[in-house]
This record gives sequence, structure tokens and C-alpha cells, in this order.
Amino acid sequence: MNNWNKFLLKIIFGIILVIGIIVFFTLTPLCSPSSRTKAKEARIINEMSAIRALLESSLDQYGYYRYDLVASSIDNAKSEIEKLGGSNFVTSVTSSAFAIKVQLPSGNYYCVDSQGNSIITTTKILFNQENPKCQY
Repeated sequence: MNNWNKFLLKIIFGIILVIGIIVFFTLTPLCSPSSRTKAKEARIINEMSAIRALLESSLDQYGYYRYDLVASSIDNAKSEIEKLGGSNFVTSVTSSAFAIKVQLPSGNYYCVDSQGNSIITTTKILFNQENPKCQY
């Protein structure tokens, strides 16, 4: 093997090494725990939006919020949220208002209510059972 072939072989190995390093540093953040946590939180927020849509459709159909009609769907969503790492899931539904809150896997809190609020905060969210709304 002459010197030119050895030189080309070293160049090819160098290019492969550089591409490998670039791929490693590009793909590693995509698989990091924080990315997985964000993906889980996005799914939890999606579940909460689905619950809101169910309650709003009961308002449109009956003129008030019907928890009895959506209770099983809320229970299913709650179990899915808990599988994703959500905790402290609380619902409060009256005939004229609702609020639903959950603690996300990151430790932040998320709340949706009948006034159209969707809040993510690091502060614990409180609401009163007689007049449910997201407040902190």
C-alpha cells in the first residue's frame, strides 16, 4: 500500500470519527431524562385539555356542567396521568364551574378551569370547592 492510500484511509477514518461525534452530541439531548419528562408533561396537559373539552361539551348540551356524565372519563384520564408521573390530581366540579389541577413530574403544577385559564406554575395551586377556579 502506497503512502497515498494510507493518507486516504486516515482521512476516511477521520471523517467517520467526526460524523460519529456530531451524531452523539446531537442525539444525546433528545434522549435525556429532561426530554422524556417534558414529553410526559405534554401528554398530561393533553389529558387535562381532553377533560376540559368533555366538561365544556356537557355545558353546551345541558346548560350546566354534568360531572356524572364524564366521571368515568375523568377517572380514566386520572389513571393515565398517574401512569405518566402526575400526582395530587384534584377535580372540583359544580353546576356552574370547574377546576382541575395536577402536580407534574417536574414538580410544577398545572390547572385548567371553566374560566378558560390554563396555568403552569411552580407555586401550589389552590381552589375552593364551592367556586372552583385556578388561583395561586
